[in-house]
Amino acid sequence: MDNSLKRPGTRRTYDSLFNKWVLPITETGPIDEAGFYICVNYWKNNSKLAPRTIKILIRLMCNEVKLKYGVDLPRVETTKQIMRNLQEPEIKALSKDNVSRLVEACRNTELFTPVIIALHTGMRRGEVFGLRWGEVDILKREIHVNRSYAGPTKSGKSRVVPISSTLEKELLAIFPMKADNSSKSLVIARNFDPNPGLQGACRRIGIEPINFHALRHTFATLALEAGRSPRKVQQVLGHTALSTTLNCYWSVTQEKMDVEFMA
Repeated sequence: MDNSLKRPGTRRTYDSLFNKWVLPITETGPIDEAGFYICVNYWKNNSKLAPRTIKILIRLMCNEVKLKYGVDLPRVETTKQIMRNLQEPEIKALSKDNVSRLVEACRNTELFTPVIIALHTGMRRGEVFGLRWGEVDILKREIHVNRSYAGPTKSGKSRVVPISSTLEKELLAIFPMKADNSSKSLVIARNFDPNPGLQGACRRIGIEPINFHALRHTFATLALEAGRSPRKVQQVLGHTALSTTLNCYWSVTQEKMDVEFMA
């Protein structure tokens, strides 16, 4: 299997996909091009597999067959052919009104801080829960995203995320007063799965339940709908390529990013 992955969370996901969908096929013996197409079409017709997951499986299958049997499968051509007619699932993002309602539903719970950070920065779940106070610069109104909770960021690179006035207010309310070792302490003291509580909060206010990653989608969608620069949104989200941001979230383009759009 491909061992180039560095982030533990991503590695665990790939291991799970590999063990379930690829290994049972490749361990029975070499697979030829015809057999490869049969496998890919089976994945394609499995309604539980998203297009991006199928792309990962194609990569894992090709790498494993090359490593184990020295056989080159048509990875690029197959990916283009199979994925051409597949549609990515709709991006789930909250409206501005539902953002306000959700924030109030989470207030005074342990969900509040991770939710407010994700909504105002677009940070990933691991980045939110791995954030340390030493990476929060209130004076400069910026957050230095250097890591995920379990390892490096998804891109392996650090980035700077601006702090909106609303987020600044909420962070100041919980800013540690003790100076001793506070810079190394986590902003969110307990690492927990926010999804059950988040989905429960959505049900209480009568909106479709979402997972934590949808808060990142919400940030990006509202930023672009408000006319923020796609290039700046790309940088804040930490996407390696602008095309990723545009393919996922494109709405309209303006010159300047103003983080007050959700204040």
